[in-house]
Amino acid sequence: MIPVNYVDFDLDEINVPPRSKLYNLEPIGMGTPYVESLTSYISRLAECHSMNLTTLVCKTFIPFIKTESRKNSFMNGSIGPKTKYINGNSSISLEYVSALEELTTRNDLIFLTMNSWSGLFSNNVIGESRKWCPNCLDEAKNNGSEIYEPLIWYIKGINICDKHQVLLEDSCLICGKKLNFLHANFIVGHCQYCLNWLGYKSQTTNVDNLKYQQFLLDTFKTLIAKGQNLNTNPTKQRIGYILKKIMDVNNFRSINEFGNFLGLHPTLMQQWISNKSKPSIDCIFKIYNQINLSIYELIANSLKDDLNLEIKDIKKTVINRKRVFNLNEMEKEFREEIKNNYYKSLKKLCEAKSFNIMTAKKYFPELCEEINKNNLKNKKELEKQKKEAIKRNLLVALDMEPPVSLYQFSKDFGISEAIAKYYCPELSKKLIDQRRSYVKKLNTNKSENIKKELKEVILDLHKNGIYPSDKALRKKLSNPNYLLDPEIRKVWKGELALLGYK
Repeated sequence: MIPVNYVDFDLDEINVPPRSKLYNLEPIGMGTPYVESLTSYISRLAECHSMNLTTLVCKTFIPFIKTESRKNSFMNGSIGPKTKYINGNSSISLEYVSALEELTTRNDLIFLTMNSWSGLFSNNVIGESRKWCPNCLDEAKNNGSEIYEPLIWYIKGINICDKHQVLLEDSCLICGKKLNFLHANFIVGHCQYCLNWLGYKSQTTNVDNLKYQQFLLDTFKTLIAKGQNLNTNPTKQRIGYILKKIMDVNNFRSINEFGNFLGLHPTLMQQWISNKSKPSIDCIFKIYNQINLSIYELIANSLKDDLNLEIKDIKKTVINRKRVFNLNEMEKEFREEIKNNYYKSLKKLCEAKSFNIMTAKKYFPELCEEINKNNLKNKKELEKQKKEAIKRNLLVALDMEPPVSLYQFSKDFGISEAIAKYYCPELSKKLIDQRRSYVKKLNTNKSENIKKELKEVILDLHKNGIYPSDKALRKKLSNPNYLLDPEIRKVWKGELALLGYK
């Protein structure tokens, strides 16, 4: 044996890398438009540790949370109600990111949220609940790929998957519930309430305002993918600067003229240019329609001298101004309106003809009153017809098998839930109760079938001399997530006791 000279070892030179308290799990899709959301990452992290998601968050995050109310919630074993802000652009999101980066020793988790672009948007850009593409989930499962939920699905207003051109779902088909971003039983690709798999082949492609949808997809895909490339985060000062620059380059004489060209109120334009507020995503869409430059091109490149901010064909744009008219012309238009029963309101008629409404009321009060009366009468008749149409559709829905939810009714018939409840509250309630009873019966049958399957698997393992452990059962059960249900775990413990296991 060769003798070892331990004096030659300099232990001071050994650099031991820092150890993380949680697994240093690699986020999926980093640097692409389809990077996973922070809540999806937390769910996968909890699964890696074989822990309940609430337990993982509440037990490990406390030392890194500064907000007292949130810290108290975690100490009481509750995540709290504001989960919709975790993936967005908010202080809540930053606290989650900070805690996770400390626990995993990663430094890139902020890119799983919209915090890099918080200087651009006035409000949180994430929707109220989870959304998903059933085709993407189904495809990932069939291909054996890692299942996750991208951040782009969660953006408020985005309703389609650009890969499959189908509508994103936002409620479980089995239990009909909308799904919160964090929940004790949240597993990516599954409903946290009934544990149903959310993937399937969808053919639903009916999308309203496709141009707006494409704008949202193009905008946020670019922002999400380019978040890591930013040297400095954009601010509202940058927005004010670039709008003022566009105004100057295109020789607009005033903010009023610039606002009229964009189709936006001059007061809003004044607030943005003076850095007092930030435009909403809808207002940014109007700006994009007129100048044909994306948010990223404007904000990320706004300091470059070679960025062309000149608007093409600007001279062809007609800026709306009140035209010169005489009273005879105004009277003629009003009498024509009454004669032909166009049922326009006085305000809309004056806007269409560029009349001053105060002048109209001053010189032709009787004609104005008659126009408004006809408009009101027509509105009431339309309301009555609308109510009857909604009533007929609800009666059809009540006869459908299996019973549909009010949400499904709104999708199938193109009538929002709020409108249905407003015009036909009793029929809407009847539809809700009918669906609720059906789902309750379905869940009872499902629960009994799961318990039966569990008992058969336990007995089979026992007969083969294998202890029916959590891991062994997960391998045998048709859905390994059944054991997340406290009631099913109780049955499992009871069966173990019956078989003599301690």
